[in-house]
Amino acid sequence: MIAGGVAFEQAPDTPKSPPAEANAAFTLFGDRRSAMAPPDGAALSLRLVFSGSVRGLVIGAPVDFLGVEIGNVRSIALQQGAPGQRFPVLVTADIYPLRFGKLRGVPGTPTASESGSNLAFLQRLVDSGLRGQLRTGNLLTSQLYVALDFMAASAPKSKVVLLADAEGGIALPTMPGTLSELQPQVARIVETLSKIPFVDIAASVQTTLNQVNTAVASIDRLAPDAQKALVGVQTTLTEVQRTLGSAQASMQRIDRNLLDDNAPIQRQVELTLSEVQRAAQSLRVLTDYLQLHPEAVVRGKPADAPVQAQPPETRAR
Repeated sequence: MIAGGVAFEQAPDTPKSPPAEANAAFTLFGDRRSAMAPPDGAALSLRLVFSGSVRGLVIGAPVDFLGVEIGNVRSIALQQGAPGQRFPVLVTADIYPLRFGKLRGVPGTPTASESGSNLAFLQRLVDSGLRGQLRTGNLLTSQLYVALDFMAASAPKSKVVLLADAEGGIALPTMPGTLSELQPQVARIVETLSKIPFVDIAASVQTTLNQVNTAVASIDRLAPDAQKALVGVQTTLTEVQRTLGSAQASMQRIDRNLLDDNAPIQRQVELTLSEVQRAAQSLRVLTDYLQLHPEAVVRGKPADAPVQAQPPETRAR
């Protein structure tokens, strides 16, 4: 239809019902998706009080439980806080218990007993650490939403008794959001950074740089002298090498003069040793004679006895 109209259709997974009677009332939905969605049942009002800023939270913002959307924010209002404290913000949200599915159990009809069942169900979740928390849904627009999630295991859990007000609303405890927890940490970091003496550090660094520059300038001034000293060292090394070469040549000549078989020094040494040996033999003969004839030291050596000629016959015999 061009101009639009009203369409009727039976939702899937619903038992067949008898035809509607005349003048029957029907709930009109804005689109087919909303009409075909499972029934939400009666809404349950939750009241959540946040001590921090709720900037980015708007009416109609989603309320989710572990990522599943179970309701929407209905109103946001400031409350009178204690003297000297910040003004808390009261956020009223409508959730639909049927959206918890099998976690809640088989739902019944929205009666007075159903309200008590919702209270007992939420009490069990709160006893397990369920809390309301503001979280960022879009980093670009900084939009917030209300998340119903469980506290960390290390977080202290206090006993909270849920009570329903006269209108059936339940006050649910809350915990600081991620941004609220981040702000004190950032403040502590900034405070720590403010205590760092950057001025003194900069002055010390500048002094160190000045000392380095002075040392570099001194090195530059000493560089010519060092170059001259290196030239002198190279000259000295050259002379030492020449001296070592001369010494090596002298040692080679000495080796030839001493170790060669035809070397003059070696022949002279052999002759000298022979003379010494003959002198030692003469000295030994003299010593032996003096031992046998010590009077020879005073009287001298006696003359040799004359040799007598023997008779011819004696020689012939």
